[in-house]
Amino acid sequence: MANSNIPQRSAQEQFNRQAEHYDAIWASWSDELLEWMLKYSDPKPGDTVLDVAAGSGFVSLAFASKGCRVVGTDVSSAMLHQAKEAAKDKGLEIQLLEAPAEEIPVPNHTFDIVSCRLAPHHFQSVPNFLNEAFRVLKNGGKLIIADTSVPEDEELDEWQNRIEKVRDPSHVRNYSASEWKSMTEETGFTIRTLDTMDASISIDMQSRLTKAGCNDHQADEVIKMLTQASDNIRKQYRIVAHGSNFTFAWQRVTLLATKQ
Repeated sequence: MANSNIPQRSAQEQFNRQAEHYDAIWASWSDELLEWMLKYSDPKPGDTVLDVAAGSGFVSLAFASKGCRVVGTDVSSAMLHQAKEAAKDKGLEIQLLEAPAEEIPVPNHTFDIVSCRLAPHHFQSVPNFLNEAFRVLKNGGKLIIADTSVPEDEELDEWQNRIEKVRDPSHVRNYSASEWKSMTEETGFTIRTLDTMDASISIDMQSRLTKAGCNDHQADEVIKMLTQASDNIRKQYRIVAHGSNFTFAWQRVTLLATKQ
């Protein structure tokens, strides 16, 4: 098992604050990405599933409803509490563990599927997470990932990661599709599909600032960056001003890989 001693306090604090309203804000993204993940992972009753950074249990419960045996991990105790309550409400059974993505406290070759949705951009080390996913998967097991991503453009990459870091200090990095390809293949996985979803779902700036618990300084800096964005950035991210508010859109990456 990896022993990276990676600090997790920032992510823990951020997601403990977000727990009560996380899924409500991201309902549109959640539904679309969940549909993709279930289709491509093709879970069968009895499959063992590890849902990394499970949050409030959205993906974990979807797999459990398919008859899978699910373990969900997260660094946030508040998020795990939400997942526990959601499982109880739905009459589903999932096991929950408080743990970082880079140090998963389960034995080797345990799972048929490892899933992770809208979380890797918070990980201190995606390569370490991928190594852990490879370790805990059975031979032939599937890795299924969906996350926000950056285009293959230096200006857009730098701007998106900077504005996300300002808004949410627990943000580490959104990766491009080519970076995901490189990291995943270097771990030893065989990529079955790797695609980007267009930036088609609008994000409301005020809701996103609330979600992150931004202070006035952070909010002002985000507004300044949106206001002063170049034409290239405005076009790519579909930035539109609505009085004192803005809407914009992030590209997403979807990945299915197998352990051979």
